[in-house]
Amino acid sequence: MKLEFEFSREGKYKSMVLFLVLLVVLIFAGAGFAVHLLWIAAIVFGLFWIIGAALGRGESSGRHKLYRW
Repeated sequence: MKLEFEFSREGKYKSMVLFLVLLVVLIFAGAGFAVHLLWIAAIVFGLFWIIGAALGRGESSGRHKLYRW
């Protein structure tokens, strides 16, 4: 028993469009996950920055400005 599959041009185009749509969806899903992780990292680093500014540096705690320009 021999199985043969015939693909018409229309079938090839439909499968290619479906593959491209799936690829775009996967790219957007991956980018959304990456952006979500970047927001979490920004919040964590922001908290560390605020804690560091509040605690100061040793003896000069409370007597220094946030930036020395």
